[in-house]
Amino acid sequence: MIYMIHPIKQRFYWLGLQQDLFGTWCVHKCYGGLGNKHRRSVLIPFPDKLEASQALAEIEYLRRQRGYVYADIHDPDQFHLKPQTISEVEKSPQKNLSAELFSE
Repeated sequence: MIYMIHPIKQRFYWLGLQQDLFGTWCVHKCYGGLGNKHRRSVLIPFPDKLEASQALAEIEYLRRQRGYVYADIHDPDQFHLKPQTISEVEKSPQKNLSAELFSE
């Protein structure tokens, strides 16, 4: 996982390499504003892992050329990336995601 921010424009760019349910290798891009909830998520499929990782490296290079710098994720819940066991999910209070997404 690669997380980058553009400090001047207050934007973030998150990149990851993953397989979908059918075993196809994909580059997962998530990007948007740091100070708001406007974001996009895109999966780009590739025939194999090598091509996907080359595309990920190229996207990373282009982002660095455009002023993005590497950063740490301060709030992993912002991206819903916190790994959980089934028992933890069952114990946690349910969030109303639709109300959260459309509140602004």
